[in-house]
Amino acid sequence: SGESGAGKTESCRAIVDYLAHHSREEAEDLCTAMLSASPLLEAFGCASTLRNKNSSRFGKLMRIWTAAGGASFSHSSIETYLLEKGRVSNHAPGERTFHVLYYIA
Repeated sequence: SGESGAGKTESCRAIVDYLAHHSREEAEDLCTAMLSASPLLEAFGCASTLRNKNSSRFGKLMRIWTAAGGASFSHSSIETYLLEKGRVSNHAPGERTFHVLYYIA
């Protein structure tokens, strides 16, 4: 949690990007796959608000596990929670619903 528009999503993206570029090749592939999921998650879970054109309207937990000894990553997961479902049919004036609904319109 934190102030809207503070850069939480961008900070997370920068951390995973750093891990992808400063790790072994197999770990780089794992981090790249996590980064590749971001546009899809953003399409279904982000909307334009008065304060942020790409505001996350859900929580995202990204996990990266290390292999024995911690020298490499073994696997990862992304979990989403608390999607602001009411935004589909009801949003404040000057705001928008989720990006994906405009992509398919």
